[in-house]
Amino acid sequence: MLVMELASKGSLDRLLQQDKASLTRTLQHRIALHVADGLRYLHSAMIIYRDLKPHNVLLFTLYPNAAIIAKIADYGIAQYCCRMGIKTSEGTPDPVKEYGCAPWPMVEKLIGKCLKENPQERPTSAQ
Repeated sequence: MLVMELASKGSLDRLLQQDKASLTRTLQHRIALHVADGLRYLHSAMIIYRDLKPHNVLLFTLYPNAAIIAKIADYGIAQYCCRMGIKTSEGTPDPVKEYGCAPWPMVEKLIGKCLKENPQERPTSAQ
């Protein structure tokens, strides 16, 4: 049996889409602080999260009308890291890394390629 906490306030993604008016500057700072604290804890345990997005930030309250607590969820692609690098079962190390280059193109170019209207012109996940 798997027992999990109920995210009574849903995800940050849902809050951004459905109830943006309640996202005050104070609440933005609170959520950012909680997420940063969670990432700091993971990094102190040598874990790289790798999937931070609003959909994976769950919002809770301990009781009605209490302050919102944000927690990071979905650790499916998180990796343990050691002094020798990331420990993963994925193929060989990326040869681009030894040159200090990012193994992916600039985000703007990547998004531009993925948002083409014709699906045949979009890159596959292997590309």
